[in-house]
Amino acid sequence: MLKDLLVPCMILQPLVENAIIHGFKEKECGEIKINAKKIQDQAVIEVVDNGQGIAIETIENLKNSSFEKNKTTGIGLSNIAKRLSFFYNIQNPLSIEANTQGGTKVTIKVPFITEISQLPKQEVDTI
Repeated sequence: MLKDLLVPCMILQPLVENAIIHGFKEKECGEIKINAKKIQDQAVIEVVDNGQGIAIETIENLKNSSFEKNKTTGIGLSNIAKRLSFFYNIQNPLSIEANTQGGTKVTIKVPFITEISQLPKQEVDTI
């Protein structure tokens, strides 16, 4: 079950905060959905909002810099990507896209790990 997935703490909070601060700054109300599912040996977690969206240019800048070089946008995304990469010993665990109806979707794809013994050695030593 997804509730057994081992994941570092404070991964979703910055994504929800970004949706509220950036997506809804010019709206009186909005909706944020968090979807989680297991697909084969991966956990896929999506944070989707119906806010004002993110410019395609901004998304491309974030992708081209791997969420790291842009110092004014994407700091929270960069921190999440780095933590997930280290925790699971994977590359590119995070993707971001604009919704066709407006809003933004951030997707996290990580190995479906439920036992500490399954984590990469570097993380097991620090738990």
